[in-house]
Amino acid sequence: MEKNFRVCLVLPRSKVRRSSAISMAGAEHLGQASLASVLRQEGYPVELINYQLVDFFNEWDNLEKNEFDILESAEYILRFNPDMVGFCVTSMTFDSASELSIQLKQIKPDIKIVWGGPQSTLEASNIIENEDYIDCIAVGDGEETIIDLADAFLQKKSISDIEGICYKESGKVINKGLRTPPELSDKPFAARDILDKMKRQVDQIKEARMTTSRGCTHKCSFCIDSKRYNRKWYARDAKHVVDEMEMLQKNYGIEVLWISDDNYLTSATHTKKRARAIAEEIIKRDLKVAYRVRFRADAFDIDNKDDHELLEILRKSGLSMAFIGFESGSETRLQQYSKNVTLKQYYDIVELCNHYGIGIQVGFIMFDPFTRFQYIREDINFLCDIRESYLFSNYIQSLDVFTGTPIFEEMREKGLVTKDFGYKSSYCDYVFEDKKVETLARNMENLHTSEAIVRDKILQRLNILDIPNIVIEMKEKVELNEITPDVVEEFVKQKDEIFLNLNLENRDFFLKCIDLAENEWDDVTYENYKIAINEIVDAYLSQLIDLLDEYKERVGYTTSYTTFWGDGQTEANVSTSCNI
Repeated sequence: MEKNFRVCLVLPRSKVRRSSAISMAGAEHLGQASLASVLRQEGYPVELINYQLVDFFNEWDNLEKNEFDILESAEYILRFNPDMVGFCVTSMTFDSASELSIQLKQIKPDIKIVWGGPQSTLEASNIIENEDYIDCIAVGDGEETIIDLADAFLQKKSISDIEGICYKESGKVINKGLRTPPELSDKPFAARDILDKMKRQVDQIKEARMTTSRGCTHKCSFCIDSKRYNRKWYARDAKHVVDEMEMLQKNYGIEVLWISDDNYLTSATHTKKRARAIAEEIIKRDLKVAYRVRFRADAFDIDNKDDHELLEILRKSGLSMAFIGFESGSETRLQQYSKNVTLKQYYDIVELCNHYGIGIQVGFIMFDPFTRFQYIREDINFLCDIRESYLFSNYIQSLDVFTGTPIFEEMREKGLVTKDFGYKSSYCDYVFEDKKVETLARNMENLHTSEAIVRDKILQRLNILDIPNIVIEMKEKVELNEITPDVVEEFVKQKDEIFLNLNLENRDFFLKCIDLAENEWDDVTYENYKIAINEIVDAYLSQLIDLLDEYKERVGYTTSYTTFWGDGQTEANVSTSCNI
């Protein structure tokens, strides 16, 4: 029976574009979707509003970002007559969430405003102390908290007995802190309202996001996860995970899954047993699905036979890509970040992934306030060594700073952040110890234009998803005697040469920029460098597309590939008709 209390969950718009997901499912927000599903299970009518969908469709159609009118946005939310509005808030969406919340309260004073998300969890007490328009913040996991809040508001009861919240009572801030982690396998699948909307707009979308676990047991100096999850890791069971995979494939035609867990598995045995169980269940059900996961470089040991067997079965089940947070190629910086890994482990995991045909996405922090030119050179040479300097995005990223992390405390001690740095501050609102490095960092960030972001997206999809699928299909044709092995070898050789040249050209460009920064920065020289490298990368991308077109005509493979991200006429859908 539907309850007489309506909930609207809002993902505010980010006013800053810093990157672009290579997934075509990038606009889905599974935290928002998970809250919707548990509320509906309890009988609450829920409306999902995802303002970041606009940016997704603008990218698809090559449109410029439109500005939102706050009053119009608030009136749109109120069309659904909500009794409670929940916002997922990050540093980049704080202003939008704040403006919308204030406007909603002005129009409908009795509406309940609840915030959640990473920024709200980290800064809950400070936000509640200063932002009077917020009724409550859900701290950490919100599935059980949102039900408790809805029940209390519906019944007009006090929220003082609810765990996992921060609120103000009689002028005093009360922060209950994190509640006991939920049993994830008992929860319904995430609501797929946004995926429905995406597919109605762009039917080619055959990708979706999933989460299967939460948390992290490590304590990297820059990361907030140790605070968000108390260094715990918890997960859904294998059957629950594969049931959702099967549902997405049957109901939505999904062929590629982007699993967003921070740690799909770790070096711990029980996490590997779960990953193996998921893989075996996928194979048992004969699901033809490719998937991407995230794990640390030390999750696998190159000398461990069991790890090799696990990687083999993971690949057989469809594991095609892995996001690995390398962060740096400098031993000194890895120690500063408290990564507790070695460069040897980095090279080992790259070797393992290459051996089993698993594409790599790189998490990297090229610049932080303590960076030295020596470390930057070590970083760029590492990226080139592992063939990952072909993307601009891998060598221009500056550190995102979060309050309460060890690296933030060190920065504050050394005066690298302002004394009033807080929940309204930008992730990159800091200065560098070495001003020449800061000049380089700020200029390299400006290199990542909208055009460069889209180009990186295309190159990465081609490298770690589309082309490996094409090679698999070619090898199947070899087994059927439709083509000879040398055709595949020739294709791979030419493809590898293009990516190698991209790696070397980008490395050389970056090293020239380092030299420029170390001596005397000159804007004109830098602009000339930029023009030249953009022309070079565009040329190599054109060569790559020409190569794919040539072999499609010669071999007749059916796997589609990304040629551009635009107007809906592209072959941007990734068909995985081959068994991957």
